[in-house]
Amino acid sequence: MFFDIDGTLIPEREGAKMPESTRKALVKAHEMGHLLYVNTGRPSCNVGIDVREHCFDGYVFGCGTMVVCAGREISRSTVDKGLCIATAGLLREYNAVPMYERSDGVFFDFGMREMPMITGIRESFARQGKNVDRSVEDADFSFDKFIICYDESVNADSLKNELEKDYFWIHRGEGFAEIVPKPCSKASGIARVLEYHSIPK
Repeated sequence: MFFDIDGTLIPEREGAKMPESTRKALVKAHEMGHLLYVNTGRPSCNVGIDVREHCFDGYVFGCGTMVVCAGREISRSTVDKGLCIATAGLLREYNAVPMYERSDGVFFDFGMREMPMITGIRESFARQGKNVDRSVEDADFSFDKFIICYDESVNADSLKNELEKDYFWIHRGEGFAEIVPKPCSKASGIARVLEYHSIPK
């Protein structure tokens, strides 16, 4: 059984916790012998103890970019350094504001304009004690996936066409998209888990 976090295990509002009824249902399912997996767009660094303390057998992180089964990392996909740098340049050219995500943290482009959603995420992470000062200018900059915010000043159709040469564009609402490197997806993560447990598709 696979569960998303935001809007499924935990309500989509800051500070929300997993409902007790959900926790009890997970325990019951586990006791009945079901394998329980989190399947989320969040990278590993953004899945906290409020999720990990429950009876999950593993995790599909970052839309399939990292898969952990029984405490062991069985799959990891990260974007080539050269493509990371080229992508950052492309987003600057189009003026679409990113937050780059990696299993160990997030990176921001402080040379770009502010967008309310990205600023809000950064402020929320700061309140949680996370490092929000990592930058595309850092020597260790790279990413597994990223999100972008844009407005009417951005030629979104053209940008989408450019990004889709290397990534999947997942529309998440007006002016907001999640960008995942091909061929990774939540479905590919599920396939990895099934293969690990020798469960037929």
